[in-house]
Amino acid sequence: MKRGKGERRTWHVVGGFPELDDDCPICKAHGIDPKAGPQILPITLEEITMCPCPMCSSARIEPLDN
Repeated sequence: MKRGKGERRTWHVVGGFPELDDDCPICKAHGIDPKAGPQILPITLEEITMCPCPMCSSARIEPLDN
């Protein structure tokens, strides 16, 4: 499926794992309940650049290959 003109590119990330504790900074930053089980999170580049969680912080320094 192609993006329409002006649509933002998103990356789909799996988050929310029940085995993690309730203090997971990734779950807190993205507003998900880790006890609810895995969820697909569509994340835009703008969200990645603004988010303080460890996942997005590391994504800012890793090269994005397409």
